[in-house]
Amino acid sequence: MTEALQQARVAFGGCECCFRIPAEGAEPTLSHVKTIYGGSHVMFFVEQCEHCGQLFLYEFKEGPWEPFDDLVQRYLPLTPEQYVMLHNQFPTKKCASEHLGDLEHFTVGRDRLWCINCGVWKFGSFDPDDFIPLSG
Repeated sequence: MTEALQQARVAFGGCECCFRIPAEGAEPTLSHVKTIYGGSHVMFFVEQCEHCGQLFLYEFKEGPWEPFDDLVQRYLPLTPEQYVMLHNQFPTKKCASEHLGDLEHFTVGRDRLWCINCGVWKFGSFDPDDFIPLSG
């Protein structure tokens, strides 16, 4: 387990299986729970660890805009209360589409595992993608 994954595990709780997700070549141990938003360049999913039940918000962005031609992935842990809040605030994909900026704001400033362009996974509350303007 890399240092970033170990930091995330300590900060988020969960089990060792939760943090095999981005490890080099490791098979995900997460099950898909809900697609919150699935656009062509931005996606948000809720996933759950098959072993301990920890919920995660997975964010995927493909930046087709210059100079940010990046592929961004983020995993943010969710409490059950945060999951209920997201489920209630974005009950349908159409609702999330209309309020994508609110969904993006949910991730800002929160500790997360992140990776840019399929590189090394890192842990923290800030990543270079934070410089890209939010949708709303």
